[in-house]
Amino acid sequence: MSKSKILITSIAILALLFIGINLSSKIFDKEEHLIVAYYSEDCGCCEDYVEKLKMLEGVKIATILNRTEWLNIRSRYSIPDEYLGCHSMLIDSKHFVEGHLQIEIVKQLLEFEKPLLLSNPDYEDSSNYYLITASEIKKCEIAEKLSECVSSG
Repeated sequence: MSKSKILITSIAILALLFIGINLSSKIFDKEEHLIVAYYSEDCGCCEDYVEKLKMLEGVKIATILNRTEWLNIRSRYSIPDEYLGCHSMLIDSKHFVEGHLQIEIVKQLLEFEKPLLLSNPDYEDSSNYYLITASEIKKCEIAEKLSECVSSG
């Protein structure tokens, strides 16, 4: 076999390997979600909550402990004071969450296309949360799916 045929065959094999690796990574890699958590470094409950979020599959967590950045992100979303929690989260650069939103609702939010503002300002109350829109603030029960809460509003 000539050197040029060996070279062409080698290049073809490498190309097929490269295509196979790229296809398998697209098939097997799950989409990763990014949650950016803003809170004060002296808040113990926020650290515990972030640890629970880290257990979600396919989620990367970034924490920002800078108070100025935290206040800036909050002001962008104009959440009424009574719905502010001890921390804020920006999820996939489209959903904004105040407080300790139940982990089950966070899981549902990760798959939700429409940008949403949600709040659970009372971390001790895990029975409900709030959907905040430009026209209303709706109390949602934890027992109902996020999609049901959004569609019934």
